[in-house]
Amino acid sequence: MKTSEKIIIVIMMLILIIEFGIVQHSNGFMKIEEGNHSRSSEVLVTTNPEYDTANLRFDAKYEVEVADGVFWIPASTLGVSNMSNFEMEAILEYSPEEKQNKVSNLYEAIQLYQVGGFSFLDDTNKQFYEQSILWEYHIPGKEAVRINGGNCSTSSSWLNYILDGDYQELGYIAFSQEDGNGHVWNYIYDGEYYYFIDLTHYLADSLKSCDVETGEFVDYVKGNCLGGKIHRSKSIECYVDYYRSSWNNPAELFIAYVDETVREIGVSIKDSGTTIYYPEDVDIQVVFDDPEDSVKVEIVDYPKYDVDWTVFPSRGFESQLPFELEK
Repeated sequence: MKTSEKIIIVIMMLILIIEFGIVQHSNGFMKIEEGNHSRSSEVLVTTNPEYDTANLRFDAKYEVEVADGVFWIPASTLGVSNMSNFEMEAILEYSPEEKQNKVSNLYEAIQLYQVGGFSFLDDTNKQFYEQSILWEYHIPGKEAVRINGGNCSTSSSWLNYILDGDYQELGYIAFSQEDGNGHVWNYIYDGEYYYFIDLTHYLADSLKSCDVETGEFVDYVKGNCLGGKIHRSKSIECYVDYYRSSWNNPAELFIAYVDETVREIGVSIKDSGTTIYYPEDVDIQVVFDDPEDSVKVEIVDYPKYDVDWTVFPSRGFESQLPFELEK
């Protein structure tokens, strides 16, 4: 290929990036179009080291429309913190019940999560085979607070427990894929809006690389657009539509439900396709199910194994203060 041809290709790629806002991520191209976002409020973001975390900004005020009806908003939209980081540090050794009583909104919950160093653990699920179905059981919220570590299900149950009684409704969003893998995170319903938060992007393991609340669209697209931001929408369906449209190879099944903890889930993979099972006592909402794929969902009676989660050791609590704050 001639040098002139290479230059032309590079120029064309730059034009695409500028014109369409295409940003490459580890799981494919996130398709964010320049014409699909607008700022409906002025951005106000200042630093306040007493209350700011690795990526939250106490004084942040903005709402950035990233798709039709879907907004990127700061955690303070759902309530400002009444506790400084050092006051949060002082309660790290409190019991789960005491922490639950102290925390009153999402901002404070993320403060506690980050100050206390909640980290990734890979062995916090229990699996059992029952009639060719692999069932996975997850650590409940109270034990998640005590253990202070885990995966996506542990983090989701942690947040649900900590915020119990603080908002109108707390629930979960989960997707499942053809290979049986999946992911789960939280939603909050309050007032007339749904808010979506994935705490796995706020872990102590990644505090230096998590996405900061700047309110600037350029920062939105260069970070993790889907998981690393808090989103607001009028409906779960609207948010899931955006989630799927922004993912190069989207999951085939999206479920939402309300429960005290992330519930058991089963999977069976055969030549005919993949079946995802949820317990019959869970009132699931099928938000999206691709009729053309080989993934389906069924509600069944499930094996009620008695797992003693109290035997799981706690990681302990190692303060992450002081945070290194980006300007």
